[in-house]
Amino acid sequence: MLNRNVDCSPGDLGLSINSDRNVFTGQEGGSVSISCRFTETYLTHSKYWCRGKASDTCWRLKTESTRSLNERVSIVENTTLQIFTMTIRQLERADSGWYWCAVDVPKKDLNIPFYLIVNPANYDVDDD
Repeated sequence: MLNRNVDCSPGDLGLSINSDRNVFTGQEGGSVSISCRFTETYLTHSKYWCRGKASDTCWRLKTESTRSLNERVSIVENTTLQIFTMTIRQLERADSGWYWCAVDVPKKDLNIPFYLIVNPANYDVDDD
């Protein structure tokens, strides 16, 4: 099973994810972990992940202060390294779609979109 860990580095807006195209892949049955880095300014702010094409209408998957409704999804914040990481286990094809990593900020949350592609379990990257 494919395990994919993606790190992020700080950006100009205080939140970043390191990907040229903000597209990540995983394999059905495997897991994916995607980390976003935040600046010290947002150390005490709540962080969350959400799913949906638009950040203002997306469905919040998880925050660091709540339990996931679906135990396949978890979020862990490391305040020392200033990152928070979402992990989805037992990936399903239906997990493909738009997601956002976000920081709760009064009036306007900081958020970064990314797209997750879940390939079939029998998909071989070397066949392309």
